[in-house]
Amino acid sequence: MPARFERHARPKSEDWGPQPPRSAEVAGAAAEQLRPESRRPPGRKDPTACKAAHWGPHQPQIKVRQGGWPQGRDCKWDVAWSRDEPSWFCYHEEVCAGCGKILRGSVEEQECPVFRPLTPAKRTAIFAEIERRRRQLEVSRARYRPAPPAGRQGYRRRRSA
Repeated sequence: MPARFERHARPKSEDWGPQPPRSAEVAGAAAEQLRPESRRPPGRKDPTACKAAHWGPHQPQIKVRQGGWPQGRDCKWDVAWSRDEPSWFCYHEEVCAGCGKILRGSVEEQECPVFRPLTPAKRTAIFAEIERRRRQLEVSRARYRPAPPAGRQGYRRRRSA
C-alpha cells in the first residue's frame, strides 16, 4: 500500500492492489490505538475541588494581588479619570490557602481588610484632586496645537489633459 501523502497521480497498476478510502484508513488507525489491552485515560478532575486538600473544598483566603497590573498599590479611596465620584480601589483577591488557585479576582469593599469609610476630609481632598486633574488637562489641551497640513491635501494625482 502506498504511503498516505505520496503523490496520487501515479498509475494504479495491479501490483499495488485496491486502495481503501481514507475514512477506512483513519478508522483502522483509531481501532488500532484503542485496543482493549491499552490503558484508559485518567478521569477528569473536579475544577471546583482543591488538590492540596486531597480534592476536598478550597480554603478561601483574602490576599493582596501578586503580579499583573496594578502591582504594589495600596487600597484607598480615589476617583477614576472617567468618573467624578469617589470610589474604593481595592487590590485584594480571594485565593485558596492550600493550592493557590484564584477564586475571585476582586473582593467587595466590605471584605477588604484595610477598608475604612470615607471621611469628609478625605472627600474634600479627593475633589481637590479632581479639580487639579481638570486644570492639568485644560493646560495640556491648550498647549497642543496641531501643525497645519503641508502641501496639497488631495489624494488623487492630477492628470495632464
